[in-house]
Amino acid sequence: MAKSQENGITILLGLKGYKVGEVSKGTEEIMVEVKANPGGIRCPHCGSMRLYQHGLCQERKVLHSWRGGKRIYLKLHRHRWLCQECSRS
Repeated sequence: MAKSQENGITILLGLKGYKVGEVSKGTEEIMVEVKANPGGIRCPHCGSMRLYQHGLCQERKVLHSWRGGKRIYLKLHRHRWLCQECSRS
């Protein structure tokens, strides 16, 4: 996907801080693959930025909004993070 098109989709859907992947259009729905940008994340327990990815969560399909009579779903690819300071996930 072209960079300008990706930026347009993030602005249109209000997905600041996320990377947009493939967009597929069906007869009744639009599916947008989304991944979170890892930059700037902090541990919710101790506030440390020393995190590393230690697993993946199951993909999740979430209804985001309606546009032009079609439902827009986000296919979320989530990660599990482990803090190197407090050892919490």
